[in-house]
Amino acid sequence: MSEQDLPDTHLHQLPDPAGTSATSAGHSRRSSGRYQPDISSGLAGEEFDAEERGREAAAGDAPRATRGLKLNLHEGRVKTAPQGPKRVKYISVGRAFILGSQAWALDESNKPEGTPADHTKGWKVYVKGIENGPDITTWLKKVQFKLHHTYANNTRTVESPPFEIHETGWGGFQVEIRLFFASEANEKPQWRTHLLQLEPYGSDAEIEAQKAKNLVVSEICEMVDFNEPVEPFYAKLTSEAQWAYMDKGKAKGKNRQGQAWVPKEERTAQLPERSTPTNQFSKETEAAMLDMLRKATDKVFVMIEEEKKAATERAKEIKSLQESGDWPQPARKR
Repeated sequence: MSEQDLPDTHLHQLPDPAGTSATSAGHSRRSSGRYQPDISSGLAGEEFDAEERGREAAAGDAPRATRGLKLNLHEGRVKTAPQGPKRVKYISVGRAFILGSQAWALDESNKPEGTPADHTKGWKVYVKGIENGPDITTWLKKVQFKLHHTYANNTRTVESPPFEIHETGWGGFQVEIRLFFASEANEKPQWRTHLLQLEPYGSDAEIEAQKAKNLVVSEICEMVDFNEPVEPFYAKLTSEAQWAYMDKGKAKGKNRQGQAWVPKEERTAQLPERSTPTNQFSKETEAAMLDMLRKATDKVFVMIEEEKKAATERAKEIKSLQESGDWPQPARKR
């Protein structure tokens, strides 16, 4: 499958840096004046300074000239460690996902057995893919949640979907979330944080609606970008296999995750064009948010200009009072 066949994989072309410098594969010699072996000759081990080699061995280090290399004295060859998979240059693949939490008030009808008396809320925190998007397990291997230190076993790891944990409590806090990527990714884990929202929030109408449902939902759409992914991971991110879940249960009009079935030609890793009752994250929402920020920024600039004018008028008034002699003089210290 070519890149031209994949217009909807949230794939970006990275700029080609102007001018690339070659990297030397050789090792520089030290400037200590001591003899340094020519490791390319294969005869270095026999002539290497015994005192230097003994001191480095006592320190637990390999001889500096041969670190990271396997020297074969008999065949006269230097063997290097095998290199990892190649990266796809100048390509970035992005994936949107959702960090969220849900909370509800506890009473005798829904309080789990053994819940502490002061725990008035039940809640869950989770990481999930966007609605009708590619399977999140294509790139996400496991998720680690770090809770408030007052919880027993406050660092918990979930290694398969759904990536979520359930608990009870009485107050909100910042949940630290660590994302571990698929083994093919060859990428380090990344951290995110999410504020556990237990109390209803928003406008008066939104607060009343949350109270009526006894459910407080707090979600944010995040993005992870894989810049120049390694070839095996790139193949996975652009494979049709990430949509396999979509075709399971399609006879009933929904897939196994309870989402509406989407034809292959309409599947995309991008945010959908418009929001739905079950998914608020879309390009439409993004545009509305940007417009709100622009209006707020314009309002701030207007307020700054008004304050500048008011400050100028105050300065003129103070100067006028000083010149007329009506300006109070500061009291002298005794």
